Amino acid sequence: MKNKITKRIDWAETIVEIQEKMFLSQAEVAEKCGVVQQTVSTWKNRMRSPGYAAKRKLLHLLAEETNGGRHNMTNMISKSFNNNSEGKSRNGNDTEIREIVHISNSLSSADRQKILDFAKFLLNKK
Repeated sequence: MKNKITKRIDWAETIVEIQEKMFLSQAEVAEKCGVVQQTVSTWKNRMRSPGYAAKRKLLHLLAEETNGGRHNMTNMISKSFNNNSEGKSRNGNDTEIREIVHISNSLSSADRQKILDFAKFLLNKK
């Protein structure tokens, strides 16, 4: 019997949310789920649903982003780029934001907190 909760989840929207919040490409989501990029594409296009193991990994990624401190880091970085003194749009800085988030994802929680504290220090210094 399928789990009623995971049956109601829109996996395509979940993947898009993970990608947007964590600045991940389809290939990066695929790597984290242990599948190939084309499989993630079929999930996003609602051609197939993720299997049980992939669903668990997707939910873990979503929970990690929401509760694990990366959300605060991403918001801090986005706010910094959105409010820069040169008036540049955030769109011109997506590569830099993705790189920062990618690096932060590889750090321990304690090291992420140090970077977050330093970023707050830099923002308050302005």
